[in-house]
Amino acid sequence: LDTILLISMLVTIALPRFKIVQVFRTLRPIRVLRKVQSLHIVVSAIWGALPATVTIAAGIVLLFVLLGIVGMSLFAGNLNYCNNSTAAGKFDCSGLYVSSDGVLMHTIWMDAAQNFDTISASIQTLIEVTSLASWTTPMFATMDITGRDLQ
Repeated sequence: LDTILLISMLVTIALPRFKIVQVFRTLRPIRVLRKVQSLHIVVSAIWGALPATVTIAAGIVLLFVLLGIVGMSLFAGNLNYCNNSTAAGKFDCSGLYVSSDGVLMHTIWMDAAQNFDTISASIQTLIEVTSLASWTTPMFATMDITGRDLQ
């Protein structure tokens, strides 16, 4: 390793146009692993735990995919709403209305920010709920479901 680092340094000095050789300079910290035994033990332990960590991560991804599919089958298309709160459903969500601020607005049938319409949106919603970042929004939205294209 030291030889490779020395050669890359000499090539960089002799031929400054070859910037790609400077990538080998990133290998310098690896030399510390040989000199510090306790650091070598820690890195070896992390490397040994990597297969188990990958197995657990794969299990979690599989669980999120399965729960995302269940969420799609239960809630796909049911979390949409109209910006006019007096509209009963999608069929009433048309035209203009006066908002609570007194502004004349077009009525729009919108998708919820967190929804279960696609598998990617389902998994993203599940990750946000699992991390407790914004779990109340999808909880209240799913509690308020009255039917497809209704609000």
